[in-house]
Amino acid sequence: TKNTIPAKIETTSSIGAWLKRVKAEEINMVTNRYVGKTQNEAKVSGKTYFVSGESYAWTLQQNSSIRFAKDPFTNKIIDKADAAIFADASGRVLYFESDDAHKSFMALAERDTVFGYTAPK
Repeated sequence: TKNTIPAKIETTSSIGAWLKRVKAEEINMVTNRYVGKTQNEAKVSGKTYFVSGESYAWTLQQNSSIRFAKDPFTNKIIDKADAAIFADASGRVLYFESDDAHKSFMALAERDTVFGYTAPK
């Protein structure tokens, strides 16, 4: 059987509503999820990261790659402790090098793409 093409989802939200700026202390930086409440601090090499518990803090300290993320606009590898952090409605987190990188990223977004479905052309 063929998969059906979903109906276009209509929304009245602006593209800017897709991602909201969130506080670093409300992120589990190991799972990259917005938790919405203050997390535990984990200090590594003089920088402060946030995690949900001791096992996450241990993982963060042992695995240095977890402390970094790729900026979706500039494609640079950045330290999560220094990033501008934004979350979507599902709690998924994106780390940006700066607020300007976020603004440039959002300028590329198309309304249909942001909200999950773009009809085939």
